[in-house]
Order: sequence, then structure tokens, then C-alpha cells
Amino acid sequence: MGIVWTFFVVLNIAKSLVAEGQSRGIDLGDGGKTIGLVMAILMVCGIIPVLGMFASIGGLVCWIIYWVKIAGYSNQLASAAPSAPMVSGS
Repeated sequence: MGIVWTFFVVLNIAKSLVAEGQSRGIDLGDGGKTIGLVMAILMVCGIIPVLGMFASIGGLVCWIIYWVKIAGYSNQLASAAPSAPMVSGS
């Protein structure tokens, strides 16, 4: 179940990042969708005998790249001012 859930998480994080970037006028490309899907696919391939060992190593490398990319997007969004002021509910 966890392997399948990774696909949903990657797709939804990418969609959310792209939408937030657009609202702030920042181009975040695909929001890490491509590298995230490659990572998830390689992790799924990790269950294949023999080939799985290499796929898992590739998945780990892609996971590190994905994590760094998402952190970079987060920093870009944090440094950009929101397009509309936040309104506190009192």
C-alpha cells in the first residue's frame, strides 16, 4: 500500500506547488513531478529479483534529488511574498 500511496503523494505535491507558484508569479516547472514519478517507479521495480537491487539504488538517488528539489521550491515560495494579504479571523 505504501508504494502505491507514493504516486498519489508525488502527484498532489507537484500540483500544489505549481498552483502556489502560479499564484505568486513563480515558475516552478512541473513541481518535481517527473523526478518524483521516476523515483516511485524505481521503488516499485525494487521488488523484481536481481534487477530490483539496481532499481532500488536508482530510486534512492532519485529520492535524494527529489527531496532537494522540493526543498528548493519551498525556499523559493517562502522568499516570495504572498499575492494576497493573509486575513486573520477575529
